[in-house]
Order: sequence, then structure tokens, then C-alpha cells
Amino acid sequence: MRAILRCWLLGVALLNGGAAAAEDPWATTLQFHRRAAYQDAVAQRAKLQQEARAARAAGRIASWAALEGLRLGLLAERGDAAGAAIARELATALAGDPALAAPSAERISTLLGLAWWQFGERDLPQARALLARAARDAASLDHSAWRSEVAAAQAMLLSAEGDATAAQLVAQEALERSLDPLLKHQVFVESQVYARFISLHGAEAAERLLADLQVQAAAIDADDLPYLALNYAVWKARVLRKSGQPQAALRTLRATLEPLSRKPGFEILPFARMTEGRLLMELGDWRACVQAVSALTSEAYSEWLRIDSLYSTAVCRARGGMPGAREDIARLDAFLPRLRQAPNLLEDLLTAQGQALAALGDHAAAFDKINRAREATLERVAKANEEARQRVETVYQVAAKEKENADLKAREQLAEQRRWVLAIALAIAVAVLAFVAELLRRQSAQRRQLASMAADLQALNASRTRLVAAACHDLRQPAHALGMLAEVAAAQVPAQARGAVDAIRRASASLSDLLDALFDMARLESDRYQPSIGPVSLGDLLGDLRSQFTVTALGKGLRLSIDEVDATVRSDAHLLRRMVMNLLSNAIKYTVAGSVDVRAQRLGDDWLVSVTDTGPGIPAEQQEAAFSEYVRLDSSAGSDGLGIGLAIVKRSARLLGHRLTLTSTVGRGSCFTLALPAMDDAPAVVDGPAEAVGAHQLIGLVDDDDQIRHAMQELLRLHGYAACAAPTLEALQQQLASAGTPRPDLVLSDLHLGAGDSLDGLAERVGPNGPWAGVPALLITGDLSAHVLRRCQALGITTAHKPLPVRKLLRLIQDLLRDETVTSTTAPRPILGH
Repeated sequence: MRAILRCWLLGVALLNGGAAAAEDPWATTLQFHRRAAYQDAVAQRAKLQQEARAARAAGRIASWAALEGLRLGLLAERGDAAGAAIARELATALAGDPALAAPSAERISTLLGLAWWQFGERDLPQARALLARAARDAASLDHSAWRSEVAAAQAMLLSAEGDATAAQLVAQEALERSLDPLLKHQVFVESQVYARFISLHGAEAAERLLADLQVQAAAIDADDLPYLALNYAVWKARVLRKSGQPQAALRTLRATLEPLSRKPGFEILPFARMTEGRLLMELGDWRACVQAVSALTSEAYSEWLRIDSLYSTAVCRARGGMPGAREDIARLDAFLPRLRQAPNLLEDLLTAQGQALAALGDHAAAFDKINRAREATLERVAKANEEARQRVETVYQVAAKEKENADLKAREQLAEQRRWVLAIALAIAVAVLAFVAELLRRQSAQRRQLASMAADLQALNASRTRLVAAACHDLRQPAHALGMLAEVAAAQVPAQARGAVDAIRRASASLSDLLDALFDMARLESDRYQPSIGPVSLGDLLGDLRSQFTVTALGKGLRLSIDEVDATVRSDAHLLRRMVMNLLSNAIKYTVAGSVDVRAQRLGDDWLVSVTDTGPGIPAEQQEAAFSEYVRLDSSAGSDGLGIGLAIVKRSARLLGHRLTLTSTVGRGSCFTLALPAMDDAPAVVDGPAEAVGAHQLIGLVDDDDQIRHAMQELLRLHGYAACAAPTLEALQQQLASAGTPRPDLVLSDLHLGAGDSLDGLAERVGPNGPWAGVPALLITGDLSAHVLRRCQALGITTAHKPLPVRKLLRLIQDLLRDETVTSTTAPRPILGH
């Protein structure tokens, strides 16, 4: 029973004048009267009427209004037409009677009574306004009990308006403020159940709501609180009906109605009869439906209750073929103007009239009613949209005003703060200056310390670089000699010793690679490397790597696959070869079984060169460290190598602007990819050795190391060149003159000869005024210093660094001789100085 559940009964204090304002008396009074109404609503209405008359006769207008407000709420639930007159009297008293001019408990009770009457009359905006006034009064009086009552009423109103979320929040506030256990039942039904019922969809949701209702109903004594038990039964019936179980709903309702109707003095309230009538109408029991609700169409009930009743009787009489259907439809027509303020009910009423007329066979009139119902729906939607727009506009205006006030307050506060800041600033200025001076002194000391540490680090790094360069220089000479001697021995030893010589050649090549890597790393670290960007034949580069690494891969039982492409890319030939070679060497080194694939694929303006292996893979957390200097992640792959291969690749790619990516899966392998800019229709060069065959050209050879000089002389002879070898430039010049050949086709010279170097003497001889003018010169040195390279570039002398692989040496000789005009002879020249 909604009105009983939302009954905010004042109590004894109101009956005696309502002057008390203490918190506990009000809470106790409300609990007492709520229980009395649940037990016997008829007696409670009579008692309230009697006490109200007594208060009015005694001139206690405030008490009279409060008591009539309580009774008005009960009459609104009963649908009693007598409530209309009481509502008019209370509205007049609120408007002008001084007794109700100020906030008080009596005025709250009056406002709540009027709000529930307006709710019963379907005037929700007016009910909302009255509840807002009651909430302000309760807040100003700081009465927790009254604030709980108002919050419970507001939750019911929000649920009826369809705002379930807001209803839940307000209901929670009511529960937190009240200690009355019966109020919890009221809030549960009026807000939570009502909100869930409106949005109820599906059998599962209905079962959950029925279970919650059953739990709450089981917590009360039906004999002690019959009206509360009836309310729970009605709600269970409504849920069952909405979930498509009208038969079960009717049984549930009658199981409670029948024993209560036999209870002396118990009044079956109209909302229960209306629920029973709607169930009977849905089940097609037209006559029983008319019997259940026809009594509610009398003038003794409020207009809205009569409208609801006539709605049912008109449809049931028309569909059941009973007389009086047209009379009911005509009586409903009289209420249509009044329903303009309740568009929801107007739509239902017009639809019901249309259904009744259609059942009577008056289809034209039925169509007119249905069409008017549609227009009412459109009007309601338009009105709702306009109200929403106005609410948004109001909220915006309020927010704008609040912002304006906040900005004004903030400006005032800011002005005040500025005055304080200025005053404080003057007081602490000296302290701040002293602090700043001390801070500057400490910062200066820290900067000096950091500068000293940076200088030490730079010196250490430079020392390390010099150490690496010196080590390379000292090792290059014997490594170069070893390589030359190994090549000569390979051509001269018998077949049974070829295996040992080949092992020496491989060891020499490995040593040369290590020294080259150290050399490249040192130059990249010191930023001395100046890349020579130009066209590079990708096909030649990959072909050379195929020749170089096929035997190594087969020796480990790996399948090596390298693409054959006809492509030219833009890069530095030396660094590109070094990068791909390092990636391929690492892939073969760390792959135990499976394959290593080198792929070249065109993608847009780039060639993507990828090296993929089936090795152990690199964990994600170690992939960054893999590119660091002197790091070897997998020591089980062998002890060879310095751990700088990937560091050179990364530094070289960054220097050349080539994108380098790594994808790796532990246990499956890794894939390194370089993106190289393509150069279409461009001549290409490759920094790779190619087998060169001499045409008996005469090469002057200068080296003060007897082993290297003799090994190189024999090597050149084996490859078809004539060679004149000497420890100094002067000795070479004398030997050539003695042989009747004043000038060679090419001069090869070491840099450091004895105590000095040969660069100036070599430049003087091959210069425009020298005896060997125009003869190309190749300086072979182990010196990595940048000034040597700059001097050679300025003098036009080609430079190569020891140890120099034989194939690369032969390619350099071939390239230098290609630029000269060579006169071939039919007989080879003698090898001098042997």
C-alpha cells in the first residue's frame, strides 16, 4: 500500500501543538504513527480527522494543517474524493496563513500531504515543487527523521518519472538517515521495487525481483501489519503479470485478499481491487472484472480513480457484450480535457476507448480515438523534449552564474593573496638572496666537479680508443705477413700439406676480420669515419658473401640460402659489406642446426635485406644489450669473436641512416632486417674482393719487412704481375733504373720505413714533376690515425690498412691499373729484387 508505506505521520507532538523540535521525539513519533497506519488505516484516518477538527477549533492552525496533511496522504491512496476539498484548504493556508509562513515540522507535514495528493492526481511537476519546499524546510531545521521522510517521498517520485539511478541514490540517503525498520520497507517498495518494475525485462529479472519481495514479505507479521502484507502481495502480482503469468498473479493476490477481507474492520483498498480487475481483464473474465472495479466508478472516489475504473469497465463490457459500454465511453469523454496534464494516462484512455469502440463495431470512432492517442503521444514526447531542453538550459545558466560568482570570489581572494605575498616577500627577501647565493656557489662547485668527471671519462675513452688503435697497429704487421705467406704457401705446398695451409689461411682470415672489426669500431666510436655514399651492387655483395660463407655453413651442417638479385642500393660500400657480413657471421656462429637465410626484397623505395636463422633466439629483455660493445649473450657458441659485431652494425646503420630492426623468438631463431634505399639505373660498385688476374704489369713494391716484401713479391708473381721489390723508395728507384725500366705501372709501399715514413717521398716521385709522374700509388699501413688518411687524400694516394686480405689487395691493384693505359707484352717482365 503505497500511501501507507509513504506515510510520514507526525504523532503526539503534532496532536498537542507540534512545538517540539527535538530529534528523537520526532523519530519516535513517526515510527509510532507509521505502525498504527499499517495496523488499521481506517481507524487511523478517523483519528486524524477527529484530532484535526479539535486543533482547528482551538485555533492551532499549524497543527490542524499538519494533521490534515497526514490524512490527505491516506485519502490520496484510497482515491477518496473528499481529499480534493482538503487539498484546496491546505493550499490556501500555505499561501497566506502566518502560522505556516516559516519552516516548521507542521509545514513539512502539510507540504508532504499536498505532494502525495498531487502525485495521486498525476500532477508530477506540482508534486516535485512541493517536495522541494519540504526538503528545504527539513534541511533548515536539521531534522534527520523529517529529512528521511522527504527523501523517501522524493525517491518514489523519481521512480515514477523513470529516473531509476537518481531514485536509488535518494533512497539510500533516506535509509542512512532513518532508524525506523518500517521505513526500510517503505523505501524498498516505493523506490527500489518501483524502479526495477518499470525497467523489468525477462524471466530471470522477474524471478530475482519476486525473490527479493518474498524475502521482505517474510520478515513481517501479516496479522500485525495487514496493510503492509497486502502491499507486498499486490507487487508480487504485478511482477507476475508483467512477466506473462496472469493466472499465477491472480492466485497470489487472492491468497492474501481473501483472508484479509474476512478480517473485521479491514478495508480492501482501491489499488488492490484495480490490480485484481486488470488481471481478470487480461484473462478474459470480463464479467468478473466489471464486478471487481465497477464500484470504484462512483462519485465518492477521486477523478483519477474513476478514470482508471471506467477504463477497465468500458473495455470489459464492450468485449464481453455487456450493456453500459457506450455509457462508460461517454463518461470517459468528460475527463479528456482534464487529462491534458497527464499525457501518459490520456494515451492509455484514448487507446482503451478505441479498443472498446472497435469491439462494439464502431470502427470509424475507434480509428478517431486511436489517432488522437497517437497525437497525444507525439505531444507528450515534444513536451518532454522541451522540458529536457529547459532543464539543460537552467543547469547551464546556474552553472554559468556559479562560475561567475566563483571567478569573482577567486579574484578577490587573489587580490588579498597578492597583498600578503608582497608583504611576506619584503620580509624574506634577504633570506632568499642568501639562499640563492649559497645555491649558486654549490651549483658552481658541482659544475666544476661534473666537468672534471666528464673530462676524465673523455680521457679514459680516448685512452681506450688509442689502446685499441695501438694494439691493432702492432698486430697488423704480423697478421699481414701471415696472410701473405699463407697465400704463397697455398700455391706451392704439395697436396698432402694443403689441409694445414688452408687452416693457416682460415686462421689468418679470422685474425684479419677481428682486426678490421676493431679498426671499424674504433673509427665509429671516435666519429672519424667519413662514409662514402654511392651506388652499391647488392647482387655482387650477396654473391661474394655466398662464396665466403658457404664452406663455413656446410662445415657446421647448416643450410645456407642467399638470394640472387640484380639490384643497386645507395650506401657506403665498406660499411654495408661489414654490416651484412657481421649479421651473417653471427647467424652461422650461433646456429647449431637448421638453416640461415639471407633474403633481399623490394618494398617501395627500399630494398629490405634480412638475415634469418634458426638459432637459440634472443630474449626480449636482452635484445637492447645485444647491440652493446663487447657483449656476447651466448658463450656456448664458442670463444671466438670480441662481441662487437652487432655494435658495429648498429653504429653503421645509424651513421648511414639505414633502418635496422630485430625480431626474435627464444628457441626458434632471430631475424635482423636492414632497409636500404634503392637506386634504379645507377652504376654500382661493391667493396668486395674479386679474383684479379694480372697482365704482366710491373709493380714496384716497397716494404722494410723482408718476410712481407718477399711474400708479396711471390704473391704478385703467382697472379700474373711482374714485381720489383726493395726496402726503400731509393733502392726501388735504383733497381728499376738498373733493369732499364725507369718507371713502374703501380707502386705499393708501406708507410713506416725505418725511422721515418714513405709518404712524402712517394708523393714526390709520383707527383707531376717526379720520375714516376702519373703512376698510381697504394699505401699499405697499419696506422689508423686520421691525419695519415687526410694526408693521403690530399696527395691523391690510395690507402689500405693491414692486414689486407689477398683478394682485396688484388682487387685494389686491378682497380688502380684499370685507370692507366696499359701496353701488353707477349712475354712476362722479370721479377726484380727477388
